[in-house]
Amino acid sequence: MSESKPTLRSRVATTLGEGFRAVVAYETAKVVEVRSLKLGFFNRFVQLAILGYVIGYTIVYQKGYQTQAPLQSTLTTKVKNVGFACQSTDSAGGRYGGRGGAAIGVTTCPIPGVDPPGNTELSLWDSTDYVIPANEHDALFILTNSIVTPEQKQTTCAEDPQYAQACTDDSECTKYSSTRNGKRIMTGRCVNSTCEIYAWAPLELDSLSPQSGSVIEQAGNFTVFIKNNVRFAKFGISRTNVDIGNTSAAYLANCRWNKETDYYCPIFKLGDLVEASGWKIEDMLVLGGVLGVNLDWTCNFDNDESECRPVFSISRIDDPTSTSPGYNFRYADYYTLPSPTDPSISVPHRDLIKAYGIRLIFVVSGEGGKFDVAALTMSLGSGLALLGLATLLCDFFMTHFFAKKDYYREKKFELVDDLPPLDQTFSRLVGGPRRSEVAVPVPSTSTSVGSVQGGNTASEKSPLLQEDQRHTWS
Repeated sequence: MSESKPTLRSRVATTLGEGFRAVVAYETAKVVEVRSLKLGFFNRFVQLAILGYVIGYTIVYQKGYQTQAPLQSTLTTKVKNVGFACQSTDSAGGRYGGRGGAAIGVTTCPIPGVDPPGNTELSLWDSTDYVIPANEHDALFILTNSIVTPEQKQTTCAEDPQYAQACTDDSECTKYSSTRNGKRIMTGRCVNSTCEIYAWAPLELDSLSPQSGSVIEQAGNFTVFIKNNVRFAKFGISRTNVDIGNTSAAYLANCRWNKETDYYCPIFKLGDLVEASGWKIEDMLVLGGVLGVNLDWTCNFDNDESECRPVFSISRIDDPTSTSPGYNFRYADYYTLPSPTDPSISVPHRDLIKAYGIRLIFVVSGEGGKFDVAALTMSLGSGLALLGLATLLCDFFMTHFFAKKDYYREKKFELVDDLPPLDQTFSRLVGGPRRSEVAVPVPSTSTSVGSVQGGNTASEKSPLLQEDQRHTWS
């Protein structure tokens, strides 16, 4: 006879039984000792590698036994020394005299009041002049070159030919509209075939050439005093770079920072800072540049506090090969001059300066570390937990790649089934055969008395009832 196909009811019962088995299943670790050279050596190798990582890298190299504290920092700078530039006297007026300067290398510029007057004269620059602005947060700008457009006043004039808009009548010049360079506006009149403008005139000199700037050749000798105070509030420790090494007043007054001999002298020559970045001061005098000065206070306070010292690193940030190299910006000095037509009237004027120079950006970083039992315990606990990885790797290789992998898998995994046959139980839950469909044998009228007295009735011998009795469980 062919086997009958399982009904929907039996399939549901089977699915419920399998799901129930998964719910009540419990997995426990089984200790199986495998004596194998390959597996044993591999297990010890992985364990040693994990211990080496935990102890050597996490705890020793990364100082996992320490608690870390961030730092609070304040930094101040002072710049000293003087420089000079040789400037033209062709056009008098203003703080900066003429509109041009001399080339680099000119050191024979006449000193006013000492040498006979000429077309140039000496212009002295001290820190009040070349440090712009006087104070910045963690930054410093030192002017090394400038292009000066003196005695500008607001008036009408012809536009620079480079930006001038050609015209034939006034209708082509829109009144109040800005010019192409965005620095002036049109008056609405066409003058000499170009649109007249209203602007600060004379117009700005914006081309840099040896004769248009005022280079301060002595900028490399400017001294920068750097004072950095840091505090590790968690440990109650404060440090400063000024109190490291020789702290006598005589030493601090005369020392100059040197990477080899005076590393902790707080006074730096600007030229030495530039050279420490891999460049020469002459490379930055004309167009300027940007230097990053990093002070790293990474301190181990398990040692003496005096060992907590900064490490200086200096690098050039701007790209001198870019389309717009160096560093520059514009600013103006404002003043008034008597009107040429009426001396009693003061007319506002300004000297426009395009300043080139070296910008120093200071970055203070670091943290302090100190031994802490809680930090050590946490590092050890989290590290040693990785030892379980050795067991996982060994089990994986043993049951997947070894020649006796099937034998090992049989020994490692064992199924203990303590559940009754659930398929029939769930079959009754979802609805078993109805009573009218079950053929129950009818007792014979000729049943013997001995059989009745023995309690073996026909109903007790029913196969269905016997099956129910065998599968009854609590």
